[in-house]
Amino acid sequence: FLKKNIIKGLEYVDQNEIDKISGIETSVWNMVLLKIFSIYYPDRFLMIGDPKVIIECGKSIGISGVELKSTNSVLINHLCRKKLNETKEFSNWNFEKIGTLIWQTFKDTSKRDYYIIGSKYGEKADKDVFPEMLRRSVIATGFASELDLTEYFNENHSVIKEFLQTHNEETKSINALKYFLSLKPGDLVAVKSDGSPKGKEGYLAIVGIAEVISKDGKVYEHDPGGLGHVINVKYLDAPIFKELSLGGYGRTIHKLTNDEHIKLIFKSNNEISFFDELNRFLEQADTSDLRTSHFLKRYLGFEVKVSFGQGNLSKIPWIAFLDEADTVQQGIYPVYLYYKERKLLILAYGVSETHNSNRSWNFSNVKTIKEYFRENNFGEPERYGNSFLYKSYDINQGIEKDMINSDLNNLISIYKTTITPNPPSKPYEPFQYNKFINQVSLSGLFFSEKVSLRLICSLLTKPFVILTGLSGSGKTKLAQAFTMWICEDESQYCLLPVGADWTNREPLLGYPNALQKEEYVKPDNRIIDLLIQASKNTEKPYFMILDEMNLSHVERYFADFLSIMESKNALELYTGSLRKSSDNLEIPLEIAWPKNLFIIGTVNIDETTYMFSPKVLDRANVIEFMVTADEMKSYLNSNISLNLKNLEKGGANMARDFLIIAVDESIKTNDLTEINKTLLSFFTDLKETGAEFGYRSASEILRFSGIMNKIEPNWSMSEIVDAAIMQKLLPKLHGSRRKLEPVLKTLAGKCFSETISYEQIVKDLEQAKGKIEDLQKVIYPISLDKIIRMYKRLEQNGFTSYAEA
Repeated sequence: FLKKNIIKGLEYVDQNEIDKISGIETSVWNMVLLKIFSIYYPDRFLMIGDPKVIIECGKSIGISGVELKSTNSVLINHLCRKKLNETKEFSNWNFEKIGTLIWQTFKDTSKRDYYIIGSKYGEKADKDVFPEMLRRSVIATGFASELDLTEYFNENHSVIKEFLQTHNEETKSINALKYFLSLKPGDLVAVKSDGSPKGKEGYLAIVGIAEVISKDGKVYEHDPGGLGHVINVKYLDAPIFKELSLGGYGRTIHKLTNDEHIKLIFKSNNEISFFDELNRFLEQADTSDLRTSHFLKRYLGFEVKVSFGQGNLSKIPWIAFLDEADTVQQGIYPVYLYYKERKLLILAYGVSETHNSNRSWNFSNVKTIKEYFRENNFGEPERYGNSFLYKSYDINQGIEKDMINSDLNNLISIYKTTITPNPPSKPYEPFQYNKFINQVSLSGLFFSEKVSLRLICSLLTKPFVILTGLSGSGKTKLAQAFTMWICEDESQYCLLPVGADWTNREPLLGYPNALQKEEYVKPDNRIIDLLIQASKNTEKPYFMILDEMNLSHVERYFADFLSIMESKNALELYTGSLRKSSDNLEIPLEIAWPKNLFIIGTVNIDETTYMFSPKVLDRANVIEFMVTADEMKSYLNSNISLNLKNLEKGGANMARDFLIIAVDESIKTNDLTEINKTLLSFFTDLKETGAEFGYRSASEILRFSGIMNKIEPNWSMSEIVDAAIMQKLLPKLHGSRRKLEPVLKTLAGKCFSETISYEQIVKDLEQAKGKIEDLQKVIYPISLDKIIRMYKRLEQNGFTSYAEA
């Protein structure tokens, strides 16, 4: 019987008679039927069984002709799929992608929603109606008070907007009423007396918390002679006065989507707890997961920083609570330190390890963590021994919620007494690359000084550099090292692994939600945040590091960046009205290309990756990483452990001068004779293979020469030209033996002060035991070495390219 009815349902679908399915008498839930139908007919059904999510989708996209209730979920699902199939934005989406979007969009809105509403009327917000709202157990808004909106309650936003526009209502009135009319029983509302708008110092004052209810069958009522429009509520906590350091809530009504803000706003002061966050932290600390974006960003007015390690898993993960006066690298702050091997959690008076703080804690007779370890025969703490013990917890014995919250809140109270309003700032310094080189060597990193200098000068020449070469040779680490050194904090740089499935720009930039016209789906990679911050903070450098950027076709996901990098036009994200992301970030329609944004891509070559096109190579400096025998020997003989933390903020005071150099278009080389001669000579030979360069490459080589003259005056013009040939001219060479053999031989001969034959170079190299630097009259040794390696692969494989596996 069951099987027969399921088959009958499938027949109805096949005959496009979906409305008859509800008439089948079967014990199978609609949720199960939907799963079956979506498997057999993914083009007619969404792969979602939850009726609440389907109904929310139907409401959002304006499904009509069917009552939006759970018993009709099969038909609603089909109508949603049909309408989305007919929508241009979804025409190329497969069933998995569209199902994922709908689930992510409506899984939360199918449940309780959270709002903030103001309690003051008038243009100057000088009439407080909260006492009247509280007396009558309602929330209210006074916009368009003469209009009865009963028939528009829980109506589509677009319908409400259209109706109000016909009555000449202003935008702020429309925005307030469309949210007000969306309230439903079970929703929670925080009533505010004050709130700061976006861009102002964060402040929000809450005077009451209420739950929306139905009274005598009514939720909304028109009150023309009184408050205007009212929603019936039950006050859960009022009157109260709760101050929060949250900005961006200056409008009359806000629908909350930020989980962190929801927790802070709707929990009473006595309920505010860090216990759950701490438990999540301890659980994740025992995994290899380094993500931190899902943790609370603020607690009791302080910024929360969480770390499980940078790139590599840390043995001692931590949580720090920071005022604006302090950073993790320089300052004092309450901090949880988790010594995983001992299952020991310490709440400490934190003291930064990287730089000495100009402030100190207010206490006496407190032992350091190092002293505590010695007293308990724990040996020496691996790190943070100079911080001071406040409280320790044996995780094996468990932790108690009341104790955790009490201890942390007490330490934060002590911390507040140490805060000074205006900490002194460091003076700006001229940019000196050698300070970076010195600090790198003390951090356990082994890079060629010349390669590091070439990276820096290339970034100053043009803010797009590709690092290629041997896997594990330090490409990503060098990119990380420099960005950590030059930046003030982590918000200025982003390391993003490129996915093998990136076929368009959405993984980088996200996309407008076609289902909810006010939402922008922002990927969880911080690129959008980075672009917005960079465009606003023009005196700071920002860095985007794309790791293994050739795992997908670069031209597909990076095309907009490649184009706008040259045109300097704005990066268009979407059209229409302004949208917000799920974390309440207002996403602009377009972002002006930031002059202070630098992009570094790393490349590994194997059978899973794609080669770069000339379009990409023409827009970047390409720096190859090789590990020499001497460098490997130095590494093996060293006793220095890797510690990127030593680099943090080391060159932050030079960042301003770094940017000044980067945008100074007047910087050019004074010695044009050798470089012009070499460029013309190489141009002629490269033209024979179709790999000649254009005006852009020539201009960038001349600028690179000028930058190098400024940054490192001791480099000779031959060294500069050698680096330029290696980075800008040779990367475009690839092809067969027939095509490249003559040109490689010719180019090799031009790497000497007097042109010689390739055969003579080979003989001389044998006598020099393979050491190119020992060859007489060689002026471009780096380029010559690369050309010889490419030629050898040409002989072995019949094909060669700049990129090597």
